Amino acid sequence: MDFIGISIRTAALLVNLALGALVYRRNPRNATNVLLALLTLVIFLWGVANEFSIKATTPEATLFWIRVVMMLAVPLTVFFFLLMYTFPRATLPFSREKLATITVITLLAMATAVSPYLYTHISQG
Repeated sequence: MDFIGISIRTAALLVNLALGALVYRRNPRNATNVLLALLTLVIFLWGVANEFSIKATTPEATLFWIRVVMMLAVPLTVFFFLLMYTFPRATLPFSREKLATITVITLLAMATAVSPYLYTHISQG
């Protein structure tokens, strides 16, 4: 088994998650802190799904976890964009209409990622 590799990846994900929680607790009303916390949460979930996709034992499980990884990559990039656009402000610099548009596009992209349209099948080779 790759015990050392799994331990390092797990520790990195947990430290990342703890950092996000710490930043959020310092000021939960600050948009930058909220976005960083959301980004670290999605990075954690993405990392876990990525690990499962690597360790899956059947092609069906591998395909499922790859779709989950791709689905989580969408909010990961969106939260990163929002964080970089917002930093260091305390409020989001977007109108409600723009945020609604970003949310709808994000949800559509996530739905596409888990649908059979992005990856139709997986083959061993």
